[in-house]
Amino acid sequence: MANTAEVINFPVPDVAPKEPRVADLDDGYTRLANELLDAVMCSGLPETELCILMAVWRKTYGYNKKMDWISNEQLEEMIQKHHTHCSTAKNSLIRKKVLIQEVRRVGMNIHISEWQTKNNGFCKTLAKPAKKTLAEVANAPKQKLLTTKDKLTKDNIKRSTSENSDESSDDRLKRFLSAHPEAAIYTPSGAKWATAEDQQCAEWIFALADKVKPITKKPRIVAWANDVRLMRELDGHTHREICEMFLWASKDAFWYINIRSPAKLRAKWDTLALHREDTTRKPRADFSARKSETGPHWNSAEAWEKFI
Repeated sequence: MANTAEVINFPVPDVAPKEPRVADLDDGYTRLANELLDAVMCSGLPETELCILMAVWRKTYGYNKKMDWISNEQLEEMIQKHHTHCSTAKNSLIRKKVLIQEVRRVGMNIHISEWQTKNNGFCKTLAKPAKKTLAEVANAPKQKLLTTKDKLTKDNIKRSTSENSDESSDDRLKRFLSAHPEAAIYTPSGAKWATAEDQQCAEWIFALADKVKPITKKPRIVAWANDVRLMRELDGHTHREICEMFLWASKDAFWYINIRSPAKLRAKWDTLALHREDTTRKPRADFSARKSETGPHWNSAEAWEKFI
């Protein structure tokens, strides 16, 4: 007797094709001053803070409001980041005076000159210099690129190496200083460098760290200043925020012994920001409320004279 197989046809549900979503002004829009948008674009704010800023726009300007109460849970749902990170970013924007807060309501600070961001809310137009630079690059003689058909011989390698070695260290230094005229301190190779303000911030941090717990071996200040520059340029923190965060860490019972340099401060910044909002954290045992313990207050005229 031959074996036969029964074919069962299961019903297939009818799935309607999804229509592509298209943004349409008829579904709503947000009015935003161009000057405000231009200022934000060149402010150097980190990603999370930019997302929080746009969420605030959506909840305020999107409903023709200047301010509104926006919970951290709402922000979490809007930008898809944990509510603790949302809270940290929002508070950072308030400290930078990009956002303003009245009790529990937040809104945009339209007085751009008050912002304490990387570029203080303003940046010079680069349209003409950019056009000139692009034109020079376009008109410059092009170096022939090697293709798979080209042969890379030992002679080619030796010739290329000898040509590159003709550049002296002085020439490299001149090229570095030409590219970074603001550099006040730097290593011979130019791998690490910083501005005078970065250096002063690093020295402020060293003085405080040494006072809290003496540092036996003085660090290379150029390395510390370089880390300050990275926090400022890449992470979007101002000198004031860097000093403020280090000052808080120096008073904390756990962090005062673990955050002893700008590099450590940068590596643990997000964690420190979260812990800083925890009012139950204990200060270090020997901490005194006297102002003289850590020198002048970080935000006093004495501490910041000629700094920013």
